[in-house]
Amino acid sequence: MFVKSLVRTIVGLVAAALAAAAQDVVQIDFRNYIPGVLDAPVFYPDGVTRIAFNWTPYKPYASLWFSKASNDPPFSSFTRASDDYLFQGSTNAGYWVPTLAVLPDVKLGEHIWVLVIVREWPDGINYDTQPGRRGDSKALSLVVTNPVMTLVGLEPFCLQPEPTWCRIPDGQTVFSWVHQGASTYWLESTENLAATNSWVTVFTLIWGPGLSGSVMSVTNPIVGPQRFYRLRRWP
Repeated sequence: MFVKSLVRTIVGLVAAALAAAAQDVVQIDFRNYIPGVLDAPVFYPDGVTRIAFNWTPYKPYASLWFSKASNDPPFSSFTRASDDYLFQGSTNAGYWVPTLAVLPDVKLGEHIWVLVIVREWPDGINYDTQPGRRGDSKALSLVVTNPVMTLVGLEPFCLQPEPTWCRIPDGQTVFSWVHQGASTYWLESTENLAATNSWVTVFTLIWGPGLSGSVMSVTNPIVGPQRFYRLRRWP
C-alpha cells in the first residue's frame, strides 16, 4: 500500500508540475487577421497589392521576433520566436498561415516588444545569406496579461523596394540599385510622367550564373530634356 501510495503521490506531483509549467508558458497567436479584432495585411512595395503565395522561385514568409528591452528596443535585442510561415493566396492574400509561437522565458505580467519580419527568398535557402526583399512591422508593445496573446495593435506594412540612387558625374547619369533576388530588372525612363505609355526600357538585366555582387549600376549620357527613371523587377 505504501509503495502504491508513493507512486500515486509522485505521479500527482509530476502532473501538477506539468500543469504549472503549462500555465507559465506564454504564447503569441501569430496571425495578422482575426475577424472583428485584428486586420493588418502585408503589401508589396506598391502599398496596394497584398502579398500572396505564388509559384515563382521566391516565396514570401513571415516570422515573429520579440524583445524584453525596456524602451525603443534596437533590432539587435530581438530574438526569433517562430519559424517562417508562408503567406496565403486568393481571398486570404496579405495574411500568413497562422500558428502559435512560444515566447521563451517570458512570464505573465512582463512587458515585451514583438516584431514581424517578412522576407522573400527561395525555398530551402537561408535568407541571411541570400538576397531578397524584406519588410519589418513597427515594434508592438505588449504587457503579457494572458497565456496566449494576440497581435492586436499591429499595423499593416509593406515589403521594401530595392534601395536605389542616382548620381550625375561628368555629364552622365549613373543609376544604381541593390540586387535583392529578382531574376530580371528593367530600368525605364520617360520625359513626361503624365503621358500614358511613355515609359521606355533603357536597360534590361537578366540575373545569371556569370553575374555577382550586390549593387547594379547603369550609366547613360545626359542628352535631351529632363528624364525620370523607374526600376521594375520580376519576380
